[in-house]
Amino acid sequence: MAFDQFPLPFLDQLAPPSTASEPEPAPEPAPEPLPRGGRLRRIRLRARRHFVDAVHACCRRRAVSPGELVTAVRLLLPPARLQGFEDPGEPSAAEVAMGWHRSRTGRLRRVRDFPLVVLMLREELDPPTLRRCLAAALALEDPDGWRLLPKATIDAWEREWRDRERQQAMDTGHVREMLRRLAFRPIEGGVRTPAQAARILGLASEFGCTEESVSRRFRELAPVFHPDTGLMACPDRMRQLVEARKILLAYLKA
Repeated sequence: MAFDQFPLPFLDQLAPPSTASEPEPAPEPAPEPLPRGGRLRRIRLRARRHFVDAVHACCRRRAVSPGELVTAVRLLLPPARLQGFEDPGEPSAAEVAMGWHRSRTGRLRRVRDFPLVVLMLREELDPPTLRRCLAAALALEDPDGWRLLPKATIDAWEREWRDRERQQAMDTGHVREMLRRLAFRPIEGGVRTPAQAARILGLASEFGCTEESVSRRFRELAPVFHPDTGLMACPDRMRQLVEARKILLAYLKA
């Protein structure tokens, strides 16, 4: 009568390790209040040519000015979030054209013509921040890119992600603990007999096992104890697994 393999007993009764509750993340600072009084300042912002063209096209579609775009982004996003947008940068030398400008006296002089976005604002912001605000406005307008979501939706996603991460850590710890309990103790002096080989591979006996069952059990245990990639890396166990498979296959062919 053939003997069946012992199944790898991943016991449900083993309690997973307890994990301490994670502290709630600190709330993000709210956007800074914008100045309401004061006069409007005319700001000539230099930027890359394609970026300037994209800003002007966005303003035409939305029927707003560049300054209103910057103000809207400043109301929506705190400064820390703005730092996540890359500064499009100053125009390159190839994008600067040379032209003629007539002075008040009527004389002509050569001047450099930079790609510009003209803004009217009440607050003073450095050029990189202004360009980041306009880049954020362009990203928010793209339906396939950034989009605004309710805070409740974002909080629900974050809770779900933390729950999944916590569950994954618990499952990994559970599997490690089970494997530690199930791991065989290497035989001193190495594997010599078919009975020892069957015990190493977790088989009921050397009698009645088949080449298929030996190979299948080896494929199940080798990834666990592999010295480089195994979950419970152990060179001694891996070596004795190889010896046990070799002895049992030779025994079955005899």
